Amino acid sequence: MRRALHAVIVLLVGCAGEPVDPPAESGPVIDHAAWRAVVTDPFDHAPPVVSCDRGVGWELEPLDMVETVSVETAGCNYLALEQPLLRGVATGEVFAVKLWNFELVGDGPAHAAIAIDGAVVWEKTIVIPRDAGLTDEEFTVPAGAALGAPVVFHLHNHGLNSWNLITIGEPD
Repeated sequence: MRRALHAVIVLLVGCAGEPVDPPAESGPVIDHAAWRAVVTDPFDHAPPVVSCDRGVGWELEPLDMVETVSVETAGCNYLALEQPLLRGVATGEVFAVKLWNFELVGDGPAHAAIAIDGAVVWEKTIVIPRDAGLTDEEFTVPAGAALGAPVVFHLHNHGLNSWNLITIGEPD
């Protein structure tokens, strides 16, 4: 009995004192109603003056009966929103991001990204011009993060464009 208990303890603690990720949980990791302007931006390319107020540059908006974050770049030159994770995430967990864009016009590419607990976990450069379409991609979390750790959604481009962040979460 004592050996069996010792084996269970070793499995729970891990080898050589290495930290052990908690088991992956399930359920949503974000709530669109919880987004707020960032306190600490993990991206280094904000313009000297950021102009992106809620209700002008971004807001909550239903899209096909799903609540989304709508971004209008005519009123938002740089978006970085954050909220606490609704649950812990484990190293290696797979998530999906769904980002809709209406027809994109203007100069240069757009940049969209997600950071969890300060680490960039997904980013994409989107060529402009571009027809309306959905970016639907999966990414693997490189390091676990605890319940309440900050998740940041970032988007910027040069042009008068419309975007909708549909989800960050478990793949369909």
